[in-house]
Amino acid sequence: MRKIGVFGGSFNPPHNGHISIVRQISALYCFDKVIVIPANIPPHKKIDGKVDAQQRLEMCKLAFTDNYMVVSDIEIRRKGISYTYDTLAALGKERDEQIYLIIGSDMLMNFDSWYRYMDILKLVKVITACRTNDIRELGQLKKKAGELNMISREAITVCQIKAFEISSAEIKSKARNNEEIGAFVPEPIKKYIIERGLYND
Repeated sequence: MRKIGVFGGSFNPPHNGHISIVRQISALYCFDKVIVIPANIPPHKKIDGKVDAQQRLEMCKLAFTDNYMVVSDIEIRRKGISYTYDTLAALGKERDEQIYLIIGSDMLMNFDSWYRYMDILKLVKVITACRTNDIRELGQLKKKAGELNMISREAITVCQIKAFEISSAEIKSKARNNEEIGAFVPEPIKKYIIERGLYND
């Protein structure tokens, strides 16, 4: 059976932490393909920095370049608020495919506030991992996953992978203050941000 990963987010900007999560989880699950999907309008956070959806899409194409990674504009083309359930339903799957939704640990903690979250658990398996190396966070994630798995048995798995402790907010702050960001984003992303003066508001 083919294993397909789906990794969505605002990606404002995409950074080495995002790439590391996809690579590590892909190695664990032997994904045949990972579809990276920048949101048009995320339901749970505001897109700041005056960066439009097309720019975030272009940055994703610069960031996720491994041969099994595919960047999709499905949510941007659909316009409006980007609900994960709608995206997964639109993607569909073949009989010989299993879809895995990769989400950040912060997203798992409020997963039961997502639009049609119980239906998402029927469509896919969900994988998450700690954003930090804090053992307390791992415990909180496992507790939350256990609660949600009572709704849909074994739908959610918490992976223990090496965390890359950086956030998009920190990168935007550094870019705004003309600080070096090369340790946190791929070189093409750094160049893209600097050349266009992104986050200099």
